[in-house]
Amino acid sequence: MKLNLKNGQDNLELGDPIIISYSSGLTMGIFAGTGKGTIQYYMARHIYSRKELCDERGKKPVFYKAYVHGAATPYRVMKIDRNVMTEEELEEYEKAIEILKQENIIR
Repeated sequence: MKLNLKNGQDNLELGDPIIISYSSGLTMGIFAGTGKGTIQYYMARHIYSRKELCDERGKKPVFYKAYVHGAATPYRVMKIDRNVMTEEELEEYEKAIEILKQENIIR
């Protein structure tokens, strides 16, 4: 899946790191697709903490998507380069991507 953003950025592909703006600030996410008027994403920290918890309990993890919606949705999401991430953010992102690939959620 690809998404053309209206801010002049490159297309988004599943698994791309993104920044989402909302009323109180910015958050980092992993692009997960689109829905009916929404842009969906995973939060990296939630992916690996959920996986660890489910592994401890011997259950299959379920990962929940967050989403951005509203008239300005395409303007509130921006693809980011890994070079602008802190070491901690990059480590969280890479762990989350590895887990999503292991679970066949992204390829």
